[in-house]
Amino acid sequence: MKLGLIADVHADVEALRLALDRLDALGAGAVLCAGDLVDYGFWPDETISLVRARDIPCVLGNHDRRLFTRPPEKRKPRHSDPDAITPENLKYLRALPARLDRRYGGLRVAVHHGALTSDTALVHPKFSTPRALAEMIEASRANVLVLGHTHVPVHFVAPAGRLINPGSLFVHHDTGRYTSRTFGVLDTETLDYRLYDVVSGVEHPQTTWLWWKDQTPADEA
Repeated sequence: MKLGLIADVHADVEALRLALDRLDALGAGAVLCAGDLVDYGFWPDETISLVRARDIPCVLGNHDRRLFTRPPEKRKPRHSDPDAITPENLKYLRALPARLDRRYGGLRVAVHHGALTSDTALVHPKFSTPRALAEMIEASRANVLVLGHTHVPVHFVAPAGRLINPGSLFVHHDTGRYTSRTFGVLDTETLDYRLYDVVSGVEHPQTTWLWWKDQTPADEA
């Protein structure tokens, strides 16, 4: 089965619709989301509604969590307004788990937002040694560990399994926050993994990018 992987949608329902259309065309039988449905974008309520309508399992991201803990006086223009989100969607968002565990045949998949113990940890080969990443995969007790948060795609393979970050999905707003504009597709039988650009639909040639918020794909060509 082809498994769609998305993360860091950040209230961009237009990018989410486009990604889901592309995943449908690619034959994805299921989709998992690594969190951060709100903040930055213009459509938090519509984004949550679409995730619910498509019954996409999702974990709680740090921005989702902070929607409920951020004092009104600390709210910035890029932050989603809880008053603009329906009570049903707020209830759904608040109930999102910190971890998802799914099994597809003999394949065990775990989903977190930042890391196993922190939704704000930056997990990336630039900041973690290969040994540390391998130990994290092993600690997850899954064959595939899916993370988000950094907005940078990663595909790291170790003896214990693999770590995948599909990058950030959002496109339609300029926040100064780096976005890769990507989603991933994992074949749960062969473990073939592909990364796609949400705008063009073209497969991206790299699955692990260099890190920095102002970096663009052109910088890595």
